[in-house]
Amino acid sequence: MARLRAAVETLKKEIMDIQDNLQVPGSSDQDGLLEGKRKELDALLQERVEGAMVRARFINIRDMDAPSNFFFNLEKSLPPEADGLPLSP
Repeated sequence: MARLRAAVETLKKEIMDIQDNLQVPGSSDQDGLLEGKRKELDALLQERVEGAMVRARFINIRDMDAPSNFFFNLEKSLPPEADGLPLSP
């Protein structure tokens, strides 16, 4: 995660440097470089988004199957005959 964040920050800085150089006359080859860096940054950010979506999905699945206090308290509050078994023969 830290490696990805560092790569994103590096790309942002490189893009800013290229944009600054675009304002200098005679730097026409910078356009292709800028587009390439933007695509690379977009790919890294997309990878980050997909990772977050996968983590969120697994957290959601894990929480669905987890026992909760609501059901434990519900079982405690039910009278003994509510479980379907007779109290005495």
